[in-house]
Amino acid sequence: MSSVLFRDVRLLDRSGTPPRPADVRVNGNRIVETASAGVLAVREGEDAIACRGATLMPGLKDGVLHKRPPPAATAV
Repeated sequence: MSSVLFRDVRLLDRSGTPPRPADVRVNGNRIVETASAGVLAVREGEDAIACRGATLMPGLKDGVLHKRPPPAATAV
């Protein structure tokens, strides 16, 4: 799997702490490492994206959810 380093993101996670400047390494579809911005070095063969403070919010699956009630039972 390919590895990507997102550098200098504004990391907004579900920990309840305020967003913070961070580097985030992703391998495939999993976050494998985080650190303060500027700490993680780019590995050989790894893609790096300079995010310049853009917000990264991991864990979102679907931003829109439409719940419908179950269908009514029909008489037999």
